[in-house]
Amino acid sequence: MSPFCSVLILGKELRLDPDRGLRELKARAAAASALFRQGASTLFTLEAHLRHQQDSGSAIVQKLLLELGVPPSAIFAENTTCSTRAELERLRQLAPPPPVLILTASYHLPRVRKLLLETGVSASAHAPEGLLHLASPQERRWILEGLPNPTTLQQEKKREQLFSAA
Repeated sequence: MSPFCSVLILGKELRLDPDRGLRELKARAAAASALFRQGASTLFTLEAHLRHQQDSGSAIVQKLLLELGVPPSAIFAENTTCSTRAELERLRQLAPPPPVLILTASYHLPRVRKLLLETGVSASAHAPEGLLHLASPQERRWILEGLPNPTTLQQEKKREQLFSAA
């Protein structure tokens, strides 16, 4: 049984590296699917259309969740947010049943945890790889394929430091 009732799958900008971004979204969707199978009742995806993306982040994540067998009734999808802060603020407005888990990449966790404090959202933030032990074979494959390589990890950590300083 999942210790989490609600899960927010954070979006990922696909403009800089669409293939890698999609792999990261697949990893997040896979981890959310594993949590759903463990008893999480609602999976939230809130990202709108971002620049140079054909589909909204929410539409992409929703499609991935459906592909993994999550029923539409368990997915709350909105195309309303364009930043991590906006995703957290919208989640606070929606007031999902606690406890809430936020899924994002490992390099993004420090900023997300800082934003959780700033926005007053009561939730835990985790990376998909922390949920491998709950994953089905397909979910496990998606999570592992979504892990950034060491070079990408360093680049993203530098980018995150810049965003955190702003």
